[in-house]
Amino acid sequence: MANPVIVATPAGEWTKIVTGSKNADIYVMSGSPTQYIQTIRDTGETAPDAADKLAEGVTMDEFTRLDSAVERDVYIWCVGSDGIVRVDA
Repeated sequence: MANPVIVATPAGEWTKIVTGSKNADIYVMSGSPTQYIQTIRDTGETAPDAADKLAEGVTMDEFTRLDSAVERDVYIWCVGSDGIVRVDA
């Protein structure tokens, strides 16, 4: 894995935090948002829109591991306030 990357995740919008990776460890670094929501897409697929938050988003724990056979993109939506995640990919 490469060096960790710290990613700011603005509240109320999808932020791509992983691009084209099969493996990544994602850590919540800020407890300010009331909730972190994540969704995963195959690389090259259309980015999620606001409606996808309810349709396919799942609550993210303090740690999430991406382990996939194909390259994926990971998006985060913060509820309540801006957040920060660390990505090791």
